[in-house]
Amino acid sequence: MAQEYLKPHWKLAAVALLASIVVAGATGAVPLLIKHALDNIVGTDSWMLLLVAGGAIVATAVQAIGTYVARSNMATIGQMIVAAVQKRMFARIMHADLAWVSRTHSGRFLSSFLYDANRVRDSITVTVIDLGQNLLTVIALIGAMFWLNWKLALIGSTIIPFVAFVIRKLGKRTRKATKRNLEGSGDLTAVISEALKGIRVVKAYDQEATEISRASSTIDRVRATALKAIKSRNMASPVTGMLSGVGIAAVIYFGGRSVQTGFLTIGDLGGFLSAMLLAYEPLKKLANTQTLMHEGAAAASRIFPILDIEPSITVPADAKPLVVTDGAVRFENVHFHYGDGTPALNGIDIEIPKGHTVALVGPSGAGKSTILNLVPRFYDPTGGRILIDGRHCAPRS
Repeated sequence: MAQEYLKPHWKLAAVALLASIVVAGATGAVPLLIKHALDNIVGTDSWMLLLVAGGAIVATAVQAIGTYVARSNMATIGQMIVAAVQKRMFARIMHADLAWVSRTHSGRFLSSFLYDANRVRDSITVTVIDLGQNLLTVIALIGAMFWLNWKLALIGSTIIPFVAFVIRKLGKRTRKATKRNLEGSGDLTAVISEALKGIRVVKAYDQEATEISRASSTIDRVRATALKAIKSRNMASPVTGMLSGVGIAAVIYFGGRSVQTGFLTIGDLGGFLSAMLLAYEPLKKLANTQTLMHEGAAAASRIFPILDIEPSITVPADAKPLVVTDGAVRFENVHFHYGDGTPALNGIDIEIPKGHTVALVGPSGAGKSTILNLVPRFYDPTGGRILIDGRHCAPRS
């Protein structure tokens, strides 16, 4: 789905990705600059210090500009994606069968328009920017760590598998909680919509307390699922931070011992620690990004059924325009069953000549509305046929 909606905007996405690569490269250069600065503090090489200081300014400026370009482009793409998804959903609903639309509460559609589409947008834009930029930054900084000292790099990288394991577990939990939260938001929209539409009936029968209780129960359910999703998402960063602290402590100890024994310079250790500190920040962001992606996947699973719906009532390729002249209607052995198999009409024969007015009388559920809905093809009969002015207006089953 991400590929489908990103494809029309591939140029903006490419610029954003290129900007992310530039940001990652500039970030990876910072530890090397720090190493040279520390190695040249003692001595008289003031020109080298000036050069390193200028390099630091250039690196930070490149980071700032690249970050702005990447995020601005992806914000533009994100808004375009939301608009495209919403337009496509609305078109699908408009072309869908009336039976399917009637079975789905309007609150479900509103929830998908207002919440699900935005979650999908965030997931797609986060995947391209935060996941791409942070992943590239981590790779660049790990490369700098190995360039400075491969032994310390191996020590500092031992926490990465544990971080990946935690991210995977929290992502699954977040996806499940988010899906329930979005379903609850749809239920809440439906409850509020029904209460507002039927406010006269509610007041007439003194049912305010009942409706308040029903809404309160739904709100509490939405709150509970939202808190579960938030806690799972927020847990990723501190857990990653704790694991990062273990890696930093190990590098400080072994690196410090190496400096004491003369195997490393102060510049080597300072540059290496800078690379580690810079790498763990995007690593924590990667953990949060994964949970956001799972939230987007949960939202997409609710949008797909709407985007993929295909109407069963279609116009045959050889159909000719129906020109009504007299308006005579005839039902010939018409049967109709609802989607769940419940019969509504069994072998109905009706003849309504031109110019006549006919009243359909019967108890609720007798099929009066079904007969009316069959004439304009809001539904198709499951058996028999319907003719207008002697012409077949619905395909025989």
